[in-house]
Amino acid sequence: MKLAGLVFVLSIVMCVTDLAHSEDWSHFYLRAACKLMESRDFKTGNSIGKEKVIAFQARVSSRLQNVPKGRTVRFDTVLLNEGNGYSGRTGQFTAPTKGVYVFDWTITVDNGDMFFTEIVKNGSAFGYNHCAAKRQSYERNCSTTSRIRLKRGDKVWVRTTSRGTDAHPTWTTFGGHKL
Repeated sequence: MKLAGLVFVLSIVMCVTDLAHSEDWSHFYLRAACKLMESRDFKTGNSIGKEKVIAFQARVSSRLQNVPKGRTVRFDTVLLNEGNGYSGRTGQFTAPTKGVYVFDWTITVDNGDMFFTEIVKNGSAFGYNHCAAKRQSYERNCSTTSRIRLKRGDKVWVRTTSRGTDAHPTWTTFGGHKL
C-alpha cells in the first residue's frame, strides 16, 4: 500500500509541477518505477527478488514534417530500454515475453498543424491519436494509452493514419511497459 501511495504521489507531483515534459524527470520516474517493480510485491510490500522488468521510453529528435499516411513514426532517441525490446532504428517494440503491456504515446503539434496516428500490433490497429492545433497560440499535446496482450515476438509501433503536417520534437514520445 505504501508503494502504491508513493507512485500516486510521484504522479501528482509530475502533473502539478509540469515536470512530465522534462526528459530528465521522465527518465528518473521510469527508472524508479522499474526499481520498485523488480524488487517488491505491491500487495504486501515485501521483497520478491528480481524479475525481468520490461519498459521503454523514447522521443523524436527532429521535427516530423509532411509524413505520408501509413509510415512508422520513429522515436529515435531512446531514454530507457529495460529488457531491450524497443528499437529506435525501426521505431518498433518487440515483446521479449508474453503478457499484457501498456503503451502510451504523445504527439505535439504547433499552431495550425495536425498529426494523426495509430498504435499497431503486427499490422492491426489498436488505438488512435488525432492531434490538431487549429489556430491556437501554443503547442497542443495529445496523448493516448493502450493495453495490448502480446505473445513473445509480437511487434508494436505507431504509424500515421493520414498525412502528418508537423510534429514537434522532444515532446513527441512513445513508451511502454509490461504489467
